[in-house]
Amino acid sequence: MSGDIILKGVGKRYAVPGGALEVLRGVDLVIPAREVTVLLGKSGCGKTTLLRLVGGLDRDYDGQILYPDARRAAMVFQEPRLMPWLTVEKNITFGLKRREIRPDKVRELLDLTGLTGFERALPAQLSGGMAQRAAIARALAVEPGFLLMDEPFAAL
Repeated sequence: MSGDIILKGVGKRYAVPGGALEVLRGVDLVIPAREVTVLLGKSGCGKTTLLRLVGGLDRDYDGQILYPDARRAAMVFQEPRLMPWLTVEKNITFGLKRREIRPDKVRELLDLTGLTGFERALPAQLSGGMAQRAAIARALAVEPGFLLMDEPFAAL
């Protein structure tokens, strides 16, 4: 499998009044390791649903999703979803175990995302683009095996 994520016959239905709404049906897809894969489609076609399934945020689906052995995923949503009471620096390290927090890595991510100088700012003090870059830095901080991004550059 070499680190690829493989979807076999993946389907998803949502219960709606009077029945079910089929959003995905029979999706077969290989997401290659160490490559960028882009899903394009019209609004409402199921892209976010598929990302949520692959990211393990929704486990109610048909078919199979096969992951590499060392699976550590990170997700960047359409909205930053930062913790409003935490500084940029604390948002970046949010979710990491204490022993995983490396100040040098945090500085590197701040530099990479253009947020150096804003490490002590709260999310309310950031522009929309800056908040989204902080969310991207947070996702990269976990050093994920794969990174799922749902329209992360819309605010940039």
